[in-house]
Amino acid sequence: MNKALTKMQQDFVEVYVVTRNAKKSALQAGYSPTFAEKKSYGLLNDSKIKTAIAEAEKHYFSEKFKKLSALATEELENILINGNNKEKLRASEIIFKSSRLADMLIKQEDETEKPITITVSLPPELEGDIG
Repeated sequence: MNKALTKMQQDFVEVYVVTRNAKKSALQAGYSPTFAEKKSYGLLNDSKIKTAIAEAEKHYFSEKFKKLSALATEELENILINGNNKEKLRASEIIFKSSRLADMLIKQEDETEKPITITVSLPPELEGDIG
């Protein structure tokens, strides 16, 4: 908990990061309906609360990204095991691009912009499945 904030302010921050609704966040944090109706958006102008929201968003979205990344990896693995050849090829392409292997394997010889040619050969069992 952020020591610069009261318990209600911290609760407001935690709910606001998820809902993005100041009135609803104020109500759930324990503020009165009158305060929530008339003054809840004023909480967003408090510099301590702005800072706490920014910190909470970093953590919230980082955790959310980790969970989504794990789900995506699991789904790609499932496709590689159970998908048809076209799906397996697409999943392999996504894994290759997202792992930055392409950046490591393809290096420009010098700093000048030259076109490069990449030739990809598919196994015969995949050739009829593409397109």
